[in-house]
Amino acid sequence: MDKGFYSNKNVLYLLGDEKRTPMLFLLAVPFTTSFARRQAAERKDIDCVENTILINGESLRAITKKCVWGKGQTVFVHIYYNANKAHAIREKLYAKITCLREKGITDPESAQKNKECVKYLIVRKSENNQLGYTVTIRKDVIEKELEDAGRLILLAMRSVLRRKH
Repeated sequence: MDKGFYSNKNVLYLLGDEKRTPMLFLLAVPFTTSFARRQAAERKDIDCVENTILINGESLRAITKKCVWGKGQTVFVHIYYNANKAHAIREKLYAKITCLREKGITDPESAQKNKECVKYLIVRKSENNQLGYTVTIRKDVIEKELEDAGRLILLAMRSVLRRKH
């Protein structure tokens, strides 16, 4: 889903004003925005049975809430969480890091020059280690990368869910 159309200016335009009629819209909000991060942070509790909806037999978590935008206009924020997608993303990342860690252990000098290894690992010389190097996984980087896994924030003129929170 293209999230490039989202901006405060575009939302205000779509909401209309005294000169323009409001338009119906449904926009994906990128997690690079503080708005999306705030919405997701406020609903860390989304993963529960009460927030479950079924779409073609697949379960998702979903919350809709009203939000004031611009000069008192109302928009609906739809927050979705796909636990299966989040799990798949996490497992793929863990497998990748496990391979990188093996590379760091078997060829630490090469790993220190490898962009992906540097991103996820700290490879240091160590006199205390038999191999002469220690390899530490950068858990903070992993946590940050998985923070929004399986999540989607939509902004709409109207509610697309029946349930509101």
